[in-house]
Amino acid sequence: MVNINAVVQNNQRFSNQHSEDDVIGVFAGATSGIGARTLERMTTMYHAPTFYVLGRSSPSHFASQRKALEALNPTCRIIYIEADVSLISGVDLACQQIIAAETRVDYLCMSMGGLPLTGAQLTKEGLETCFTVSYTSRMRLLFNLLPLLNRSTRPRVLSVLNGGKETRISEQDIGLDKNWSVMAVVNHTTLLTSLAFDGIASENPKLTLMHNAPGLVESDNARRRRPLVGVPFLRRVFVGIIRFIFRVRRYFTGMSPREAGERQTFHLTSDKYGPGSLRIDKSSDVVTSNAVLLGYQENGWFGKVWDFTVATWDKALASNVTGT
Repeated sequence: MVNINAVVQNNQRFSNQHSEDDVIGVFAGATSGIGARTLERMTTMYHAPTFYVLGRSSPSHFASQRKALEALNPTCRIIYIEADVSLISGVDLACQQIIAAETRVDYLCMSMGGLPLTGAQLTKEGLETCFTVSYTSRMRLLFNLLPLLNRSTRPRVLSVLNGGKETRISEQDIGLDKNWSVMAVVNHTTLLTSLAFDGIASENPKLTLMHNAPGLVESDNARRRRPLVGVPFLRRVFVGIIRFIFRVRRYFTGMSPREAGERQTFHLTSDKYGPGSLRIDKSSDVVTSNAVLLGYQENGWFGKVWDFTVATWDKALASNVTGT
């Protein structure tokens, strides 16, 4: 376990030594929750960094967050890109803007998503929303930015999800077209992320790819939830119970948003994490492959996962062409 005091001290030491570094970062999911706290802390780590922030809301809705970030560091260059990252086409458009403006990317931090407690919802590209923002869109963002990441001297990729908690999946239904459930989405996106990171790391030896499980973290997501309009009564009751259980568990075992931001910043900057595919727990320790993940690794599942990923991208983009 890496004590939070050690994390804070390491972050400060890193900032003192690297404050003048010219860094470029891309953040998806940083308009609330863990991502927002990570962006906030990263803003103070360097004198004049450039950070791209991808968000669904209009720039005017980001104005207050931008003002707060600029108050922390007036020399930080914040570039907000309005993008629906639940759409593969939305990710592509955002990446096109970044690629046109930059020659490299040093940090890619992805934390968008949430539990789909109100049931499966499809995007206009025909993909289930939570599965997409937790895995499919993240991999597209990484894939698109790989050339720029490989031009960095110290590229870091962080996906905040559920690393180290891989379980068996429905192997004949990777995309959950027939067996969708909340826990199935969590289990599938967790395993797929770890396997995809393994394969990408093997082909991009400079990259540090980190799959983190932050545990329960207090956030403002509860205040930002959409009301349960049109949801059947029994499901509303179920969702209310689940939300209550999560609130109680967060209160007793969860970490504060400030600690979550410090730890994700530590993951992005610390020399503790070298190149390769890493799974990191809520205490910032690197965990070894569990028996389930090891089995999938030994059976060469990266190829199956990547074939599924590319086919899903193609399906989503084809829907934009055909209008179906």
